[in-house]
Amino acid sequence: MATKSKKLLKVIDGFRSWNVNSPPTYAVNSPSSDVEEVLKSEHFQVGRVAVHGFPYCPSCLAFDAVQKVVVVGTKSGVMRIFGRPGVDYVASHPSSAAVLQIIFLANEGGLISICQDDVVHLWSIRQKNPELVHSLQFKREHLTCGHVPVGSSWLYLGTDKGNVHFVNVQRFTTSGYVINWNKAIDLNQSSHPGRVIQIAENPQDANKLLIAFSSGLIILWDLRTRSTEARFRYNERLYGFCWHWEGKSFLTCHKYGLLVTWSCRQPQRPTSVICPHAGGDTIPDDYQTYEPIQSVDWLPCKNGEPFIIFVGGGRASTHDNPVTTPSKTPSDSDLAPPNPGTSVSPDASAQSAVTSAHSGSVSSYPCLTVKRGKRLVVLQMDYRVVQFVSLCASPFIGELMDPYAVAVLLQNDFVVVDLLSPNYATFENPYPMDIHSSPVTSCLYLVDCPGDLVPAFYPLGTRSSTRSKRAADSDTFSTREWPIIGGECGISYNPYPELVLTGHADGSVRFWDASE
Repeated sequence: MATKSKKLLKVIDGFRSWNVNSPPTYAVNSPSSDVEEVLKSEHFQVGRVAVHGFPYCPSCLAFDAVQKVVVVGTKSGVMRIFGRPGVDYVASHPSSAAVLQIIFLANEGGLISICQDDVVHLWSIRQKNPELVHSLQFKREHLTCGHVPVGSSWLYLGTDKGNVHFVNVQRFTTSGYVINWNKAIDLNQSSHPGRVIQIAENPQDANKLLIAFSSGLIILWDLRTRSTEARFRYNERLYGFCWHWEGKSFLTCHKYGLLVTWSCRQPQRPTSVICPHAGGDTIPDDYQTYEPIQSVDWLPCKNGEPFIIFVGGGRASTHDNPVTTPSKTPSDSDLAPPNPGTSVSPDASAQSAVTSAHSGSVSSYPCLTVKRGKRLVVLQMDYRVVQFVSLCASPFIGELMDPYAVAVLLQNDFVVVDLLSPNYATFENPYPMDIHSSPVTSCLYLVDCPGDLVPAFYPLGTRSSTRSKRAADSDTFSTREWPIIGGECGISYNPYPELVLTGHADGSVRFWDASE
């Protein structure tokens, strides 16, 4: 009897252990009773399908006058390539360092990027997805700027120590030729000239380089004799320069809204000094109340006088010491489009109080100024100006470049100004810059769309844009076609078309190309 009791207790203990270790049972009719979960969280991964909208934290801009495409660099190491509507590609650097400068190799299907981690990269954009070809790391010096003359095989790199290094573009290796800062300064000068802020080749003589330093010193360097031919210096802080197309003079931009013209044959003193926003040919007594001019372009035209385009230079004011002037009613010839670029006459531009810039930063209410002869038109922007690039028919500075537009990269927008329109109207932007311009209320993701569906949407959008331009006031948007028309898009580039549809609070439905 005792033996049977022990066996019974073992059976009961076995039932108990089985009940504890076994998974919970469900009803026979439960739909999940016979389903075995095989997918786990590690089987899923979030991936980028497509990129739309304005680049986050833009840092620089470049334009290829031959291929007619633009590239926007960002502070996170990403580059966005824009061409005709539908051409929008993304290239990411190996690191997330900010992109300081982008230089196109004109009509060669390549570009060079200089990053904040002191690495210079060579990219090929001949194929759909940009390909990184070479990278060159600088360790002892920090890169500050670069320059590649059109058709040249040499890249000039300026550094924080005031030196200029030479890199062969084909082999992407450094040369033994280096312009050291102590060779650039005068023998009587003992102080360091500062970092290199800009380099540019003489438009008519490939053996002459103009090099600007942060201390305000500018030198004309002869590559053949390996010596400084001339030195230029103005007593106000230097921000940049640009060559005259004949190569005999150049224009510099300075603090307090000053533009200074120099002759290469007369380095002792400038040819002229003007404060464009003050009006007249003389410097006013209160010139120190004007903002610095950040950058400048001097562009020749086949017909008429040349363009001088610059950022900044307007009258500044501070909260402690506001400076205002009585405004005048602008004439019709000085009016240009409202937002995103509102144009006013020089006198009217002083009506808005602008916070004075410090250490080269752009003002809170930035403006782009177009000067042609006696006419001065101020285009007030909605956001801070990051950089502007002139769109010209020719990439060669030594020729009549014939500018037709100006691309302006803002902190949160991209604006293109039509220089051929009487009032400098802006082009209507064909790129979708803000998906939330009207709040998104619904979203649908479609895959395996018909091969000809996505390409068919682009001309539809273009025709809609054209109709809206015709209906709009001619002073608001330019009637000419969008000038950035490079690249190709078609069925062959989208083997598996995908779409994202978004519904919006204003009742509209928008179609977004999500194809790889």
